[in-house]
Amino acid sequence: MKNLSAGILSVFAALAFVLVPQRSCFGSEGPAMPADKGESPVVALVLSGGGAKGAAHVGAIKYLESLGYDFDMVVGTSMGSIIGGLYSLGYTGTEIDSLIKAQDWSVLMNDRTPRKYLSYASKKYREKYLLSISFDFKDRLDTLIGVANQDSPVIGDAFFRTLPSGLVAGQNIFNLFTGLSVGYQDSLDFNTLPIPFACVATDLVTGDEIVFHEGHFPTAVRASMAIPVFFAPVRSGDRVLVDGGTLNNYPVDVAKKMGADIIIGVDVSGEKSDYSEINNIADILGSVISLMGDTKYQGNVDDTDIYIRPQLSGYGTMSFDDASIDTIVDRGYRAAKLKEKELKEMLADIRRAKGYSENYSGGQRLNAPPAVNLYSDSIMLASVRIHGVNKAERAWLKKNIELPLYQNITSDDIDAAISSIYSTEAFSSVTYELVGKTSPYEMRIFCTKGNAHKLGLGARFDTEEVAAVLLNAGFNSKKLTGSKYDLTLRLSMNPYFRFDYSYMAPKIPRLNFSLGLYSESADIISNGKKGADLKFYKFDVSAFISNISFKNIDMQLGVRTDGFYIRSFLTSSDIVGNYDITQNLNSYLSAFASFRVDNLDDAYFPKRGFTAGLDYSYYFTGFYKSFNPFHSVSFDARVAVPLSRIFTLIPSLYGRFLFGNNIPFPYMNVMGGLEPGRYFDQQFAFVGTQDLNVFRNYLTAVRCDLRANVYGNHYLSLMVNYARDCERLKYYLNGDGYIGAGLEYSFKSMIGPISGSVFWSNYTKNVGVYVSIGYYF
Repeated sequence: MKNLSAGILSVFAALAFVLVPQRSCFGSEGPAMPADKGESPVVALVLSGGGAKGAAHVGAIKYLESLGYDFDMVVGTSMGSIIGGLYSLGYTGTEIDSLIKAQDWSVLMNDRTPRKYLSYASKKYREKYLLSISFDFKDRLDTLIGVANQDSPVIGDAFFRTLPSGLVAGQNIFNLFTGLSVGYQDSLDFNTLPIPFACVATDLVTGDEIVFHEGHFPTAVRASMAIPVFFAPVRSGDRVLVDGGTLNNYPVDVAKKMGADIIIGVDVSGEKSDYSEINNIADILGSVISLMGDTKYQGNVDDTDIYIRPQLSGYGTMSFDDASIDTIVDRGYRAAKLKEKELKEMLADIRRAKGYSENYSGGQRLNAPPAVNLYSDSIMLASVRIHGVNKAERAWLKKNIELPLYQNITSDDIDAAISSIYSTEAFSSVTYELVGKTSPYEMRIFCTKGNAHKLGLGARFDTEEVAAVLLNAGFNSKKLTGSKYDLTLRLSMNPYFRFDYSYMAPKIPRLNFSLGLYSESADIISNGKKGADLKFYKFDVSAFISNISFKNIDMQLGVRTDGFYIRSFLTSSDIVGNYDITQNLNSYLSAFASFRVDNLDDAYFPKRGFTAGLDYSYYFTGFYKSFNPFHSVSFDARVAVPLSRIFTLIPSLYGRFLFGNNIPFPYMNVMGGLEPGRYFDQQFAFVGTQDLNVFRNYLTAVRCDLRANVYGNHYLSLMVNYARDCERLKYYLNGDGYIGAGLEYSFKSMIGPISGSVFWSNYTKNVGVYVSIGYYF
C-alpha cells in the first residue's frame, strides 16, 4: 500500500509545478465535487461503524486536525456516518467531542419523551407500566373478526403485522441530527456539503448495498445507523433500509469509487468481541453485523493507506455512559498518535503533490459555510407546515404548540413543540426539517400515524401484598381525537377492574365515563393497636369533564357514586373519629372537583420540580341507607429542591378535612405505609406505619426527605414525617401528634425502583421493614 501511495504522490508532485489548484474556503456557485485526480491526490477519511465505540473517531479526527490534515471527502457507515456526517457539515473535532459528551444517550437511544413534555395522563401511565406495546387492526372490522372472507387475516395475524419494526423508532436521534444540520436539509447533492460526503445503508428488499450521494441528509445518516431489530428501518420509496454495516461496515471501496487516491481510515469494527463485551441486545446485533460485513472487510483494510485501529477491548456497542465515552474518545486520539510518523510523512507528500509551500500550516478547508447548530444558535421561522394530519388535527396541534414566526427561537422551543405533538401518542414518529440556506427557514413537521391501540403490563412485588400484576388494554387510546376505551385489571390480594371511556374533540373539554370494581382487605390500626379486620367490595361510577389543554395540569369536574358492601368488619377495639360504622351496605352519590399539577422531572427520583393537588367532594345522598351529607377537602404538595449534584431535599405537606357528623366509615381519614392510596383512595402515606391507620376528621401531615444519589442509580434517603389530627379544629393543637422516621435504600432499575426501608413511629412504637420491587400501582 505504501509503495503504491508513494508512486501516486510522486506523479502529483511533478504536476504541481505546472498546475496548482486554487480551492476557496466556500467554493463556487456550482456543486463542489471531490478534487479531480488529474489535479491533486484526493484524500478520503473513512470511518467504520461500531456503536458507542465510534466515539473513537472523534479522538482520531482531533489528532488528524492537530497535524493539519485537509480531507477531500468523508465516507462512513453507521456510527461512522454520524461522526463523519457532522465533520462533513463543518464541525471541528473539538466541537463534535463537546456535542457527543453533552448528550444524554439514554434518551437518544430510545423514543421516550422527556417527562416535562408529557400530558398529565401520560405521566401517570408511564409511572405504572413496565411495558407498553402498540398495535392495530387497521380499523377494519373484517380483519378484527376474520369472517369477511376466507383470505381475511384473523386477529392474530392483524395484531402481529402491526407490531413495531424495531425496539426504537429513532425519533430522538433523528431530531438531534436535524438540529445539527440546519442549512443542509433540502434534497441535495452531498458533494455540495462543506466536505463531500457519502454513507452506506442496506436495502432489506433487494439485499443490495445502498450508497447515499444525494437526498435528504438526516434521513441518509439515520438509515445508515438503523441497527436491525434495535432501530426501526427507514422506509424510502420501495426500499426498507437498515444499518450499512450488515454489508459494508468499513466502506473504503466506496471512497475509492468516488475517486479517492489516499485513504486514512479509522476502524472500530471487525475485531471479534470478547465474552465480557457481549452484554445486551445491541452488543449481540453489533457482533452479528460485524460478522455479516466480513465479505468486504479484509479487502477494505488492505486498501487503506494509513489504518488506525483503536484498542477498545472491554467496551461494547452500548457503552454510552459518560466515563466510557471519555475513555473511548481518548483511545481514538492515542491510536491516531501511534501512527504519527506515517501520518506526518503522508501529509508532507500530499502537500508537495498539491504544490503547497513548506510554510503552509494546513487545516481542514470547507467548500461551503458550516451548518447552523440549532443547539447553540437561534433562528427564525418564516412558516410552519404540519404534514400527515387532517385539517381538524392540524388546527388542534397548531393551537397547542408555540412556534412564533419571525421571532428568534432556539432548540428548546422546537424540541418542546415536537415533543408536545409526539406525547399525544397519536403518531409513531414526529420529525421535522428546516428548509432553506439561511434564516428565516420554512419548518416542515412530519407526523406519521401510529397504531391506534396499546397493551400495558405492570408487575411489582412488596412485603405487604406480596405480588401484583397490572394489565391494560387501550382501544383507540393513541388516537388524537374521538372515542377512547380503556380496560384495566389488577391481579393481587386486592384486585380491581376498571373501564374508562373518554371522548376528545379539538374545541371542547374531554368527556369521561368510568366504572370500577374492587375487592379489598386490610388490617385497621386505631390508637396504635389493631382495631379491626376489614374486607369489602366496592364499585364506583363517575361522569366528568376534564381539561386537554395543559401538559402539567389535570382538572376534573363531575358526579360520582360509590357503592360499598362490607363483607367482614371484625372490631377488637373502638375506632377513633366521628364515623358511622353501621354503614355496611350503601351507595353514596357525590359531586366532585379536582385540580392537580405535576412538573417533577422524575416521578420516583425527582431532583427538581413540584407536584400539588386539591380535591373537593360533596356527598349528599345514599341509595340504600340515609346519612348526614358531608364535605371532604384534601390537599397535598411536594417539591424537590436540588442542594448539590448529590443531595436533594424533598419537603411535602398533605391533609384531609371532613366537614359533617357521623360520616360513613368508608370515607374515614386513613394513613400508613410508604405508598398512598393502597386500600382507600383517600389514604396518605406515613413513614413509620405499615397498615391502615385510622385518624380523626381533621388530619394534616408534613414530611421531609433528604435523598443522596450516592453512586450511579443508587440512592439513600432519610425520611422524617409528623402528623396531627383532631375531631374539631379548635382542638388541633391538643396532644403531641405523631412522628415517624425511616431510612431507605433505592436502586433505579429498568423494571422500576427496587427499595428497602426500615422505619419507626411513636404511633405503633414498633420497628418495621418494607421491601418493594417495581413501579407502584
